This record gives sequence, C-alpha cells and structure tokens, in this order.
Amino acid sequence: YPVSSFVHLHCHTVWSLLDGALPAEALAHVAAEWGYEAVAMTDHDSLTGAVRFAKACRDAGIKPIFGTELSLAGGEHITAIARDRTGYANLCRLISDAHLSNERGEPATTFEKVAAGSQGLFVLSGCKNGAVSRRAARADIPGAIETARRWREAVGDGYRIEVYDHRGYGDRALRDRLLRVAREAGVPPVVTND
Repeated sequence: YPVSSFVHLHCHTVWSLLDGALPAEALAHVAAEWGYEAVAMTDHDSLTGAVRFAKACRDAGIKPIFGTELSLAGGEHITAIARDRTGYANLCRLISDAHLSNERGEPATTFEKVAAGSQGLFVLSGCKNGAVSRRAARADIPGAIETARRWREAVGDGYRIEVYDHRGYGDRALRDRLLRVAREAGVPPVVTND
C-alpha cells in the first residue's frame, strides 16, 4: 500500500557503524518499494554515503533528503536535514568541523556552532539521546520545554521536536510527553523512526 504521505526523516545506513545495517543504495530502493516519494539518509556525523544514496534515489525515482545525526559535546544528539543548497553546505561545514575539532573517531559539535550554521537546515530535537528527549524521559517537562524554546530561539522556524514510538518499554509515555513539549513550547512536532 502506498505510504507517500509519510517520509522517513531519520534513517541510518551501514555508514552509521553499529546503528545501521542497510547499504545507502538499498535505502532508496526499499523506500521506493514501500511507496515512499522521498527518504532521508541521516547517518551519524557523516554524509559518507551521499553520492551512492543520490544515485540510488535517482534510479528508484524518489527524492533524496540529506541529513545527519550530529553528536554534541556532552553526548547529546540532534538531527540536521538540509532544506536547500545553503543548508547542505552548512551541514558539510558542521560535519567537517565536528571531525577536525575533536579526537579521531569522536566528532562533536556545539549548540553555538549549530545555531550559527543553521541557515538552510531543519534541526530536529533528536532521538532518545537528544536533550529534549532526555528531559522528557525523566518527566522534566518544564526543562524539556525550556530546552526546546532555547533551540527554537537559536535556530528559528526550522526547529522541530522529533517524536517517535518504537513500541519499547516507556516509548508511548515518552511519545506523549514529546507531543506535550511541542505543544507547550510552540514548536511543530515531526514524526520519525530512528
């Protein structure tokens, strides 16, 4: 059945070691088989599979969306997705800086760097390792709302609360809390499936 109204915006491939199992080329074809019109590749701190992914998307007839799951100093994650050419360039700069400014194999960026380079990007609050999700998981709703508002002020209208439900223990409660945070912070939610 076609699922064209939903777009996966948080997908890892084999370029996300220990987190993705699907080759970048296969992601495009699997998405097309399931009836998607577009799919995002958001590997950890990397766009390594971007060329292969783009070619596969062209062959499969679906729109490629380029992004990454950025690691922040302190272990938090956010998902950054290019909206346009400026965003793609900023994404490349953020990834390069994350690798060049840190020890090999430990890329990380900062809130300030993401805020400064957010033009042309959608910045999602991140998976379970995102600051908003971590606070919401601890039932610190005021803290999660404050964090979401801080990101929204820094990034602007491209900031979104990432909401997911992997059907694991506590996921339904976390999903509901994240939707509450989005509503109370005045930040649009976006459904993902890390």
